[in-house]
Amino acid sequence: MSTRWTWMRGVMPILMLATAGCGGYWPVRWPKRTMWVASPIERSPIQLPTADVAAYPNQLHKDGVVLVVDLMTPTRTKDTFHTGLLLHGIQPLFLIVENRSKYTYAIAKAAIDPHYIPAARAARQAFVHPVRTTLRTIKWLTFLLPGVVMESVVEPTSTLDFPKFEEAAQRPPKPENASVQAAFEAVELVDGPIGPQRVRSGVVFVRPLKLGSVLPVRLVDTSTQQPLVFDVLMPPPLFVEEREYPYPSALVWDTAVKTVRAMTGWRVVSIDQPEGLITLHQGVRVFGWKTTRRTTMTIHAIDERRTSVRCQSSLRRSDSAGAGERSRNVDRFLQELDQVFPLTPPALTGASSTESTSPVTASPSVGSSSY
Repeated sequence: MSTRWTWMRGVMPILMLATAGCGGYWPVRWPKRTMWVASPIERSPIQLPTADVAAYPNQLHKDGVVLVVDLMTPTRTKDTFHTGLLLHGIQPLFLIVENRSKYTYAIAKAAIDPHYIPAARAARQAFVHPVRTTLRTIKWLTFLLPGVVMESVVEPTSTLDFPKFEEAAQRPPKPENASVQAAFEAVELVDGPIGPQRVRSGVVFVRPLKLGSVLPVRLVDTSTQQPLVFDVLMPPPLFVEEREYPYPSALVWDTAVKTVRAMTGWRVVSIDQPEGLITLHQGVRVFGWKTTRRTTMTIHAIDERRTSVRCQSSLRRSDSAGAGERSRNVDRFLQELDQVFPLTPPALTGASSTESTSPVTASPSVGSSSY
C-alpha cells in the first residue's frame, strides 16, 4: 500500500504541472466536434435558389401566409452544396415563408421534423475524410506525452526548446476548410418569429422523405399560440416525360411499337392499340427478390395531325433520394422517335412550319415542391 502511495506522490506533481501548464501550454482535450478534416475538393460558395415566392408555381396559401417547400433533387443538391448529401442520408429542403398577414408567426425546424439534422452535423457527415482525420488523430496521440514532458519538465529545468514537439502535441486546430461548416450554418433556416410583411428562407436538413407522403409544416401564431399547419405533398415516385409530334397517331403508334420491341432491357407485357397503351417491365425477378420497374407508354391523337406520347416509369427508389431520376430507356426511346419524326415534318416546312409543336417536358411538381 505504501509503495503505491509513494508512486502516486511521485507522479502527481508531473500531472499537476501538465494540468496547470507552463509557457502557455495546456493539455489537450478530446476534440469531439472540431477534429474533422474535409475532403480536398475545390468548392465555391453555396448558392441557394431565389427566395422570391413568385418564381415558384407551386405555393401554399393559408391565412395570409405563403409557403414554398423546394425538395432539392440529388443533382441540384450536388450542384448547390458541392457534395452528394443524399448519398450520406441527408435531404435538404429549401423553405420560403412570406408573411402577408398582420400577425406574427414563429417557425422552428423541430416543428417541421423533430429529427432534423443540424447544419454543422450535416457538414461533418458530408465532408468528413476518414483517412486524413485518422492520420491527424494518430499524430496527435503520438506526440501528446512527449510534448507534455518537454514543455512541463525539460524546458523549465534547462535552456532547451522543442517547438516541434509542442506544436505536434497541441490539440489539432480546426482545418482551414472547416469554413464549409460555417457555410452550411449560414444557409440553415433560422428559428424565430416572422413579423408582418416579412420573408424568411433557409434550408432544413432532414432524412430522405418518402415520395408521395405528406410533410406537415407547422407555424405558430405568437399572440394566440394557435398552430397554422401546411400539408406539403411530396412528388410521386414516378418519372414522367411527355412529347407532342406533328404526325398522325397511326404512324406514331406503329413506329413506337417497333422501337419498343427492338430495344434491349425492356420486356413487353401488353400492347393495347385501342387504348393506345404499351406496358413494359425492366429488371429481373428471382424468387422473392426483384428489381423490376414498370413503364407505360400512352399514345393518343390530339387531332388529325398531332399525336401525344406520354412515358411514365416507376423510380428505383421510393424516397426522395430517387427524386428527379431519369429513365435511360425512356430517353433512348424518345430519341429514336425524334430521329424518325422530326419536330417539323418536311411537308410542313416553310409557311406552315409555325404549326409544329416543340417538345414539352412534364417535370414532377406536387404540393409546394418545385423542380
